[in-house]
Amino acid sequence: MKRIILSFILICCVIPIFSQIGLRVNKTNQDGSLLIATDERWYRTGFTDTHPMGFSVIAKCNEGMSSYLLQISINSMQSFKIPNGALLLIKTLDNEVIELKQTLEDYNTEDIIGEYIPYANTSVHTMYGLYPISESELAQIANSGIIKI
Repeated sequence: MKRIILSFILICCVIPIFSQIGLRVNKTNQDGSLLIATDERWYRTGFTDTHPMGFSVIAKCNEGMSSYLLQISINSMQSFKIPNGALLLIKTLDNEVIELKQTLEDYNTEDIIGEYIPYANTSVHTMYGLYPISESELAQIANSGIIKI
């Protein structure tokens, strides 16, 4: 019986690790363009990481042309702006550096109010940025992985 319970717990822990990323948005606009966005995945360096980052990929398809955006979300105890043109450097396992520039205006990136967490007596602010990324850069990240952001 103990082995059955331990096997069940192991399966419940391993399956979510290998699950695919889901879709958050999959809609066709009135002009016929298609918008697809993945679920946001959060990454942090540890329990005490003060700036965890969330990532999702957005694809816009219109008349045979496709464009991709990497959306990042940064949680912080303080509100700050991600300036238009701010760089995001991604180093892959192949030691190649992918350079992306933020396209949202400054006022769209800042979370002034934040979300109040009563038991911690603090507010958490989430700032957003959109970075255009090519299909080849996405494939490079998917094939080799990321060392550092």
